[in-house]
Amino acid sequence: SSGINAEYGQLKSEKTGTEKAWFMSLVTLAKLKSDLFTANKIVEVLCGYLERDPSQMLHKGRNSSLLPVLCCSLLATAYKKHENWPEVFVRAYVKDAISDRIWIENPMCKQFCNEIVKVFGTIKPSTTSPTNSLMGPSKSETDPIPLVNEDSQSSQSGDSSTLEEKFISSRFKNSAVQESIKQFVVKAISDYIVQKKAVDNMTRNFIKFLCTSSGYMEIRQLAASKLDAFLNSTKLSRPAQDLLSHVAANTRTGSAGDVEVIQKLAQLRIKSKPMANFY
Repeated sequence: SSGINAEYGQLKSEKTGTEKAWFMSLVTLAKLKSDLFTANKIVEVLCGYLERDPSQMLHKGRNSSLLPVLCCSLLATAYKKHENWPEVFVRAYVKDAISDRIWIENPMCKQFCNEIVKVFGTIKPSTTSPTNSLMGPSKSETDPIPLVNEDSQSSQSGDSSTLEEKFISSRFKNSAVQESIKQFVVKAISDYIVQKKAVDNMTRNFIKFLCTSSGYMEIRQLAASKLDAFLNSTKLSRPAQDLLSHVAANTRTGSAGDVEVIQKLAQLRIKSKPMANFY
């Protein structure tokens, strides 16, 4: 870990060309000696940087986002051939997704995030929101991560008993790890809702993550219980439309929990007439 800190300190102090050289040198080392970067202590240090509050970063300015990008590149490279990834990767992703999204929306971290997000088993809705239909798309209100497409899975909708398992990423095969990840996600979202209390205190980033994790029935239930307030909030109405689409697209298991979600969706009181007609 001290070596990584030293390398990064050297990288930060040099000019741009040298920064790139140090960056690529470390990534190349991760390719050639992946076992060095899959050691528990190294993984702990790298994920620690990914979870760090940006306000606590020692280095600020032009390259303030370079460290998490480097960490993602090293981890993605070192674990490229590993079928089972550590649960801590998902935990780091969730923490950034709910807060400032310092690295999960960085294009250079896309490869790493693509593998992580599959564990949620979320189907991407084929229908767009009414706002996008009428006004055209603006900046994405959902995570820019390719999820399972609703159209490509329509033929499998009848097999509801194992639907969620079919979409679990091979990177998190262990059933105990899958359950632990789900419990962590549900707790993180529940704690956020309790902490923020009022809907106006919640953020668009939080709604984005609800979309991403709506493959979990428990998340669909939590989201459905708040959708009325989200849709009628001036600040959150647009991402809330995407959330409604995600919840609807993923409510297909036929379980008692999803029946409850459908009941809540049917009780929505959408004040906007165009939006109500769309849905």
